[in-house]
Amino acid sequence: MASVKRLYYRNAVYHVCIRGNNRQYILQEEADKMEEKKTRRKEKKREKKEKKREKKRKRKEKKRKEDALGKEGKEKEKEDALDNTLKKKKEDALDNTLSQLKIGNKYELI
Repeated sequence: MASVKRLYYRNAVYHVCIRGNNRQYILQEEADKMEEKKTRRKEKKREKKEKKREKKRKRKEKKRKEDALGKEGKEKEKEDALDNTLKKKKEDALDNTLSQLKIGNKYELI
């Protein structure tokens, strides 16, 4: 199938993008190739450093929270979470029971 013909205008400015297969370089001079490789290496190093910093920051933040809570705070936090889940289950059970008993707009009392 043939590609669609492009419109060309006299004295127009076009954006041209050149790509190689399998990330091959299309640069003409060896110096350009070396500069491109250096740039890519620097970018990769910068990304690795950023990831390390982010992990370190998260670890410090987690440790700070743990220190602030202490052992008692952790236990209380676990108990609160358990209480919240039990309350949620009770509410859900009550809602299910009420929805089963509902007849029209009225509730049937047992």
